Amino acid sequence: MSRKSSTREGSKAAEAASRRGVKAIAPAVGRVVLVAAVALFFVLAWFLVARPAGQWADGRQDAAAAQADLEGAEATNADLRARLAALTTDREIERIARAEYGLVYPDEEAYAVLPPPERDLEFFHRWPY
Repeated sequence: MSRKSSTREGSKAAEAASRRGVKAIAPAVGRVVLVAAVALFFVLAWFLVARPAGQWADGRQDAAAAQADLEGAEATNADLRARLAALTTDREIERIARAEYGLVYPDEEAYAVLPPPERDLEFFHRWPY
């Protein structure tokens, strides 16, 4: 039992050591793979669920803001339609011509009354009483 038996024993020991090393490395690799899989799951869940849900909520807010803008524009349009209808009457045209432009009929005279000038009140530096 000289060389052959020692070689066999050495190879068996090497095989046992390599098996133990593989077994020792396998749980560590398994943990790394598990952590990577869990991280990948959360990243995919964020891209597939959370991100679209946030965009959907933002879209609802944008739609509500657009609806409010539409209602404001419709109210403005209604006011402008009423003003347009009023501007088609002679009475409204005469009122604007008199009020804003100071126009009068040929047999009338227009007078402009100015407001009194603002007067600065000046007091003594020391009140005498």
